[in-house]
Amino acid sequence: SSGINAEYGEHSTARERLEGLSGACPSVDLHGCTIPEAKRLCDRALEMARSRGLPCLNLITGKGLHSAGRFPRLKRSIKPHLDRQQLRYNEQEDGFKIRFK
Repeated sequence: SSGINAEYGEHSTARERLEGLSGACPSVDLHGCTIPEAKRLCDRALEMARSRGLPCLNLITGKGLHSAGRFPRLKRSIKPHLDRQQLRYNEQEDGFKIRFK
């Protein structure tokens, strides 16, 4: 699969996570981000995907297996963030597939 699927450490920059954004439906991995960082990275990835005319974008939030209480904090925070932007998406086990077309 294309895009950013590699494991990233907590200290990778947004630029490092987005520079490999390529392919018809790339993925951006939000693992290791704080909730504010994940929302900012999500917004930047959405902007880049739209500007490139991509049909879709995968946001990988994870399942929450490494969170306290095994609660998917990122996923639960990104979902209303996407809803506020009135985006069309499919919720998946480990994130979201956003469709622009």
